[in-house]
Amino acid sequence: MEFSYCLSLDNMIVPSEKWQIERNEVHEMTKLDWEINITNLTESVTKKYGAAVANSVFERFGATCFEDLSPSYYDEVFGDLMQMDED
Repeated sequence: MEFSYCLSLDNMIVPSEKWQIERNEVHEMTKLDWEINITNLTESVTKKYGAAVANSVFERFGATCFEDLSPSYYDEVFGDLMQMDED
């Protein structure tokens, strides 16, 4: 099963295919959601390990930053950055 990631109501990043907010509305991750989450993780990984390490994640998917990353790789880039950030 493929997972997406999102910010929950308490601003924690959580994996889910879809997520629910207060009134039980279901929302898919938008491009902006992905951009915010990936950008925040990229900044965190850069602070911990340096820009070269953070950039290497994008390079593996033929990109240099979020703007030129194919949407089909958002979840993989997010997962790689999340794993680095948690180490």
